Amino acid sequence: MVVSYQIRGGLLMADKPHPWSGRPLAVFSTTRSYDPAPDDKHIVALVPAEPPAEGEGRVVFLLNFFDELRRRAPLK
Repeated sequence: MVVSYQIRGGLLMADKPHPWSGRPLAVFSTTRSYDPAPDDKHIVALVPAEPPAEGEGRVVFLLNFFDELRRRAPLK
């Protein structure tokens, strides 16, 4: 979200917040997908090149991982 604001008489006067972008930020489990620039006026953000496909963003639990691995990649 982003919000415009003004300082009046030492008070912060904020407008109504609205979405920063119509596209969601990329999701990584090990790091943020955004970072403020050194000038504190810009943000660098990673966004997907294409909108997420239906079903993306879901979590799949795979039980018996090694059985599944042996089934998909049997040792020869």
